[in-house]
Amino acid sequence: MAVPRESLWASGHDESVEVNQRALIDKVLARYSGEFTVFRELLQNSDDAQATAVEIHFNTQTYIDSMEGSSESGKALPDLKTTLVHRWTFKNNGIIFREEDWTRLKKIAEGNPDEEKIGAFGPIFGDRRAFCGFWEFNNGWVSTGKTRKTRRGQIPSSDDGPPPWTVFEMVLREPAPIPMAFDFTRFLTSSITFMTYLSEVSFFLDDKRLARLRKTSGIPKELGLPKGLRTSTESGIMTVKDIKCTPLHIQAEVLQWVYSSGTDRKRPMSTSKPKATASSFFSSFLAAVAGNSTPQLQSTPLPLVKDLDPQTLTETNVALSVFSAAVDVHLNKKIAAELYRSTKKNPPNKLKYELIYTAKDEYDASKREEEQQPAAIGSIFQGLRADLEGSGATRIFIGHATGQTTGIAGHMAARFIPTVERESIDLMDRNVAIWNKELLYVGGLLARAAYEMEMESVKSLWEGSLPLGLPQTSVDQELETWLRSRSLHALKFFTFHPSTPSAEISHQLERAFFGCAGSNFPLISTAGVRNASDVRLPDPSFSGFLKQLPLLPENILADASTTIGILQSRGLIKSIGFEDVLKELHSRPLAEDEMVACLKWWISVNKEASKFQLAPRKFLEAAVFSLSAPPGSNDERIIPLSSIRIVTLPSGSLVKAPLERVLVALGVRKHVDLQVVFNRMIKTNEWTVADLAKYLVSIQSALSPEEWARLKMTAAFFKEETLKGDTGQNATRYQAQKLYEPVDVFRNLGLPVIDWGKQTKWRSSSDEAKFLFELGLLRYPPLPVLINLCGSKDSHVRTTALKYLLDNIGNHYKDYEPSNFETIAFIPAMQGSTPCIGTVKEVFSHPDWAMMGFLVTPDTLPLDAILKLKIKKHPPTAMLVDFLERKSPQNQAEARTWFSVLGSRVSDFSPMELQQMSRIKMVPVPSEDGKLRWLEPTCCYFGRDAQGEFRSKLFVFVDFGLIANSFLTACGTKHEPSIEEVVQILLENPHKFYASAEGPTQFLAELRNIAVNHKLIKPGTIGRMKKAAILLGLKRKPRKGGEKVDLDDFDEDEWEVQYDLRKAEEIIIADDTHALQAFGDSFFTAPQEDILEAFYTQLGSRRLSSLVKEDYQSSAEIKQSKTAAELRALILERLPLFLHEHSHARTRVSYTWLMSQVNFVVKTFGKLSVKKSLMFGDLRLSRQQEASAVAIRIGNTGPIHLWIAGNAQIDMYEILRQQKIERQVAEKAREEKNSALLSMPPTANLEDLVSSRSASPPTPIASPIVPPVAPVPLISKPPPGKPLFDPPKTPSLIVEPPPTPSRNPLDLFRRKTRLAPPPEFSPQIPSVSHKSPITPNADPHVTPLKNICECGSKTSSF
Repeated sequence: MAVPRESLWASGHDESVEVNQRALIDKVLARYSGEFTVFRELLQNSDDAQATAVEIHFNTQTYIDSMEGSSESGKALPDLKTTLVHRWTFKNNGIIFREEDWTRLKKIAEGNPDEEKIGAFGPIFGDRRAFCGFWEFNNGWVSTGKTRKTRRGQIPSSDDGPPPWTVFEMVLREPAPIPMAFDFTRFLTSSITFMTYLSEVSFFLDDKRLARLRKTSGIPKELGLPKGLRTSTESGIMTVKDIKCTPLHIQAEVLQWVYSSGTDRKRPMSTSKPKATASSFFSSFLAAVAGNSTPQLQSTPLPLVKDLDPQTLTETNVALSVFSAAVDVHLNKKIAAELYRSTKKNPPNKLKYELIYTAKDEYDASKREEEQQPAAIGSIFQGLRADLEGSGATRIFIGHATGQTTGIAGHMAARFIPTVERESIDLMDRNVAIWNKELLYVGGLLARAAYEMEMESVKSLWEGSLPLGLPQTSVDQELETWLRSRSLHALKFFTFHPSTPSAEISHQLERAFFGCAGSNFPLISTAGVRNASDVRLPDPSFSGFLKQLPLLPENILADASTTIGILQSRGLIKSIGFEDVLKELHSRPLAEDEMVACLKWWISVNKEASKFQLAPRKFLEAAVFSLSAPPGSNDERIIPLSSIRIVTLPSGSLVKAPLERVLVALGVRKHVDLQVVFNRMIKTNEWTVADLAKYLVSIQSALSPEEWARLKMTAAFFKEETLKGDTGQNATRYQAQKLYEPVDVFRNLGLPVIDWGKQTKWRSSSDEAKFLFELGLLRYPPLPVLINLCGSKDSHVRTTALKYLLDNIGNHYKDYEPSNFETIAFIPAMQGSTPCIGTVKEVFSHPDWAMMGFLVTPDTLPLDAILKLKIKKHPPTAMLVDFLERKSPQNQAEARTWFSVLGSRVSDFSPMELQQMSRIKMVPVPSEDGKLRWLEPTCCYFGRDAQGEFRSKLFVFVDFGLIANSFLTACGTKHEPSIEEVVQILLENPHKFYASAEGPTQFLAELRNIAVNHKLIKPGTIGRMKKAAILLGLKRKPRKGGEKVDLDDFDEDEWEVQYDLRKAEEIIIADDTHALQAFGDSFFTAPQEDILEAFYTQLGSRRLSSLVKEDYQSSAEIKQSKTAAELRALILERLPLFLHEHSHARTRVSYTWLMSQVNFVVKTFGKLSVKKSLMFGDLRLSRQQEASAVAIRIGNTGPIHLWIAGNAQIDMYEILRQQKIERQVAEKAREEKNSALLSMPPTANLEDLVSSRSASPPTPIASPIVPPVAPVPLISKPPPGKPLFDPPKTPSLIVEPPPTPSRNPLDLFRRKTRLAPPPEFSPQIPSVSHKSPITPNADPHVTPLKNICECGSKTSSF
């Protein structure tokens, strides 16, 4: 009973499908019939990993044990055929194994998804498992292949040494001999040929290197694409964009041991099946992967070469040419998706197709190299040499060689998609077949391009060796033989033999080879390289008279018969035809023996009348022969075959129809042949040119087109004055197109005019004149000829030609363009007051350019002529720049003239040209010795400011007038030097700069200007300024009088100020008056101006307060001091008045905090003293004195202590100066402004002291340094022979500093030491004296706030 399908499906259950993965792998890999499969895959993977070197090691068990230290290996060389190895090791130096590589390695048939890589099926893991019991590779991973599982581990990385190599160790399941060493070397040789990165391969047996192969690629040569080739496939999927040729050199170092091991030789009818072993699958598979194909070919035992040491190293090499085509791929989405489904990778958008072409010389060299090898073995490069016999040795490479042959004599490599065993190209899958057939078209196109380029090279050599004027058949015999052999080699190389296993491959390549170029095919012939359609097959019937017809050489026909047959079948080469005979008869007259041979052939072909219906007429018109002159005569006669029969009627009347038609059919001419007329004319010398023209006009209706063409090319006419002193036979005759009509203007120009004679007047409208014009008689000189006449040395000819040109330029010379005659001097010009001629590039119409030496048009040349001749008004700006580079003004007057002329064109110059002129030394300026020197515009300046007299000693100032100065301004001349330039002058020679300033006043003014504009100075220059002695330092010294001077006394009469140029680090900022009084005679200080002090600080000067250290000592404290309590109360009472104007400033401690008894403490001690120490460079100075008050603070947040001395009266000024709040605010303001120490004059009360914090900085006291009568000298001396260098050229904007008068430091010190009167205190505080009764000479001392100690262990005094 039938059960419905739906019910059966509903009642059923699912069952899993199992796959025997090991069996599947074995069955698939058993069908890998190619040689050395494992190594082929490993080499391809190494190239994909961008490895450049590979090593292959075959290790015997003895060697493995010796490496592990268990035994020692023997020294005797084993037999390479029988020695069993237990492990294969493969190493490469490519990219180390990554995570994605390991993941892909574990998956069978996944392949590499990168479209730039070759791998598509990924069988390498399995094919090694098929015969390896255990294998591992150590580049971070370890694996075992016993089951379908893998194990991996991380190898510790090391930063020492070169990058690690990737190593594959494969332990054989059964020991086996190594692959046949010689065959394996051949395999490696062909394997690296098309590798992208891999260039060196070595293989070893234990520790012996058997062979090393190194590949070197030359520089690729761009060849482009030959013309006429269709570069795209019919579907448009692939397009060839470019073709390159790369020379390839492979060098091999092979031990004689390898040659002595022999090779597998193919013998006819001698094949045997492989023998089975205990492990039948392993044995058959090992035979496939290790070098033996199926069926197994018998090995030919070879005798060892006894006279050579097996360890002798043999070096051989081969040179190849690799043609590569760059291909663009444009697939539609459907085909791309199908290809991805089939290959699991996206097809590439660009690919490369390569062809190995072995040229004739390279092929012969490889043959000679092979002859030096043992006859039974041959060369290891035999597989790379061209297979001209078509034995099937050349293969399609897909990374490595496949089993598919190309059919031609060279290997090909491309991104074909193979069958699963990679032995042939897949043409069965519909979409894969589309891809592969597109590539086969590219291969045929590349082969055709290589053939075309080879034949083009042969053609160039052939034609380049021909003497001038000789036919193509006149090439040197030895060269012709070599070029023919080279062409035959190319034909045999690209002969398409049946390919295997698929014959469709060679068929598709052949179809593309011939189909990509249409009917064109270059072919060697007896007349050089010609198109095949112009070459004829040789025929003995024509050999007697066809001497210039390109024929196929006999050896080409015999040795390249296959290709010639294909060309015949495609209609590209034909046999000799009647048209070929007519063509040669038209080209030259035949010799007598040649005409005899021609007539014999003519008689033979006339027997076949139906073959040539128009043969008589065409043959008679074309046949002309040369009749040899009688002995003793040079009169050789040229006789047309048609002129032999001449029919005249006795009555002398014209021959008319029907008799005319009969005679014409018989070949009788209607008029005498023109050559006969010319010969008679020359011999008799009776006809003039006018007579000849009259005759030709009478027969012009009967002239055929060929006769018209011959007449135009015949030199049959004389020119005037030629016959004087000449005979008719010796006079030179010319073609009509070489002569001019006989008019006076052409005679005056000296042109060759036709000799019309004096009997007949020349009329341009006559029939004879019209006939001659039609033959080419010139009515107007060609423009180049006329231009040359305009530049003639003969002034009469030059004037006449120029007038003729101007009169006819609008009618006959509309194409006149002066740029076509730039090298011809034909323009009338004036050079100063001398007339001359110049080229269109040298002459200009504006007269101002004469002042600079340019040629200008004369005043006599009208404006209309200037416009017609298209003469430029001004020189091009590039010419002006070049002119200034070659020549400079000789004096300032000439410079004013030149620069004024150039100033009128300054807007025409480009920025680049202006910059170029700024570097030209063209500005003349007087030097110190009175001679002129020339400077660049950027080294000169215009204006002179208030400092002009000083700066004129350092810089060059010029003035050439308003217009001239505008030109120099555009070229980089500025009105004044920039700050950068001033600083460069200062850095170059500071002492000369100071000497030019004639004292400190002007020098300080320049420093002040530099300080104000210091932001305009380059950072690198600032760095140089910090290291150079360019800053002015001041130091006070006692005058020489013999009396001891009090260091604390600043009386100006007892001290003198010394100046010197010092580095910034050697100068101190005087921000501590008391320290300056104590140590000021021992160091240099900066000028006491805020601007200069800030500038000195920026360059590295240090403040005096930071260099002085103070140590304080006190006696016993006076407890319960009433003075301390009253002083504390007075300070707190007056403090709000002190701070009310400074509400915007934030104090570090608040008033409320100070009110606490704990936070603000005043104590009285019996005595206070301070010791000041100065450490600066090598200076170590100290001084001790008494103090009246000290202020300290414990820590950053601790209480503030004010100590006063009990042995001295209270000095309120000194106490007030100790207020920490005021000092902290002043310090903060000083840091914010980054200026020098804020100088404060003594104040009369606390409010004045505090108000100086918020007010703007006081105007410096106007006590400038009085200019001395003589320049103030420096202490140090300048370096000997230090010249002043040329100023730099950096433009800059300068901000002028405010007029700040310099201050005399003695006056400033005196002002600071004259303290103001004590403030008026409230009545409860008794008035006190400023002088201490204990130390009447003690100097009041004030300590800056930053010297207050922040910890309880140290104190600070004021």
